[in-house]
Amino acid sequence: MLRLREYGRVMLSSPAGTDRRAPAEPPRPGDEVAGQDPSAPELEWLALARACATNGDDLLSDASVLLEHGRAPRALSLAVLAMEEYGKAMAAMAIIGSGGAEDDVRDYDTQARLHRPRLITSHAWADLRNLAVPLDDDYVERLREAVAVAGARKMAGLYVDRTPTGPRVPGEITVDEAVEMVCLARSIAAPLQVLLGPLASDALVALLWRLGPSLIAAAIRELETAGSLGEALERLRALEAAFPLEALPPMDAHAEGESP
Repeated sequence: MLRLREYGRVMLSSPAGTDRRAPAEPPRPGDEVAGQDPSAPELEWLALARACATNGDDLLSDASVLLEHGRAPRALSLAVLAMEEYGKAMAAMAIIGSGGAEDDVRDYDTQARLHRPRLITSHAWADLRNLAVPLDDDYVERLREAVAVAGARKMAGLYVDRTPTGPRVPGEITVDEAVEMVCLARSIAAPLQVLLGPLASDALVALLWRLGPSLIAAAIRELETAGSLGEALERLRALEAAFPLEALPPMDAHAEGESP
């Protein structure tokens, strides 16, 4: 049976379909704190997304500097860390689209601390927008493999490990490997910036917070009629292309609470 609740939500950037751990109770976007407007939690989620994206850009910039100076292992590791931050940013944006749904917020609080869900989210978003990536029935398995490789190489770029043939040292990572990972991180950063750009308007963010749950529900209904996973993923790509966020008109002219 097609597991669209798992795979569809992964492609919608919700960090579902991964191992779950009991969440701690940190402050969440939307909780009332000093200086925070509790009536606009969507703006705090947006601030979180932007902060994660900026940190990802800084990590990627540092990776590029290290690569230029022949420090390929650390450059690779920082590039993967940048991808993880981009995944957190995308997941925070998905909370805006869900209208702050409790289950999605709980998932974020649990899985934003885990490396694998961050990489799944960032890779999936980039693949969704890259028409050269085939979204067939084997896509999810390829996604998982790519994420596993990225995570393993990140650790290999930082630590010495014991192996049956002797110690494995970070210096075994090649320049070509590091260049490939830096380029992949840059390809993930690009669609994220495209998505964040239109959200300069607080009114548009508020609109997405209100209407997002209905749009996601409609998308899931569309996906559930697909006959295969590959068909469902291609439909999701078509939906994303048909309603690109960057094509939405500015919403500042609309009054608070007024329908567009």
